[in-house]
Amino acid sequence: MLAAMRNLDEAVGVARRFADANPETLLIVTGDHTDVPPPVLAVGPGSDELAGEWPNTRLHDALTAAIQA
Repeated sequence: MLAAMRNLDEAVGVARRFADANPETLLIVTGDHTDVPPPVLAVGPGSDELAGEWPNTRLHDALTAAIQA
């Protein structure tokens, strides 16, 4: 579990540096699709629409809309 968390932290760090260098990038980090609404963290264009916790079905719709924007 600790190794997985370190790997996630590394991956998010790489993605964050890319997003910082490319301001048109929307970076979204979320948890798995369980029966509990996963937290959603986002930076970049449209990220203000994606903060907080979302039910899985609503998160799918929001991510689809963000990708198509």
